[in-house]
Amino acid sequence: MTETLLVAAGVYASTNFDDIFLTMAFFSDARLDARAVVIGKFAGIAALTLVSAAAAACTLAVPPEWVALLGVVPLALGVKA
Repeated sequence: MTETLLVAAGVYASTNFDDIFLTMAFFSDARLDARAVVIGKFAGIAALTLVSAAAAACTLAVPPEWVALLGVVPLALGVKA
């Protein structure tokens, strides 16, 4: 369990480290209004939360053997991009 917590903390920290630099870049751009940056951050977090909740709901409706296939969607999006 300790290993899982350490991995989770590391993933969380690395994700937020990247996010801090992107947020600083948006705030440093004179063409962008600070209010738009903050609203965009909240809208993005809300969208991610809704998509995650929908994916969690799908795992309840899908047979457990098929749940692993949900990982194919982000993989396909990454390969296509």
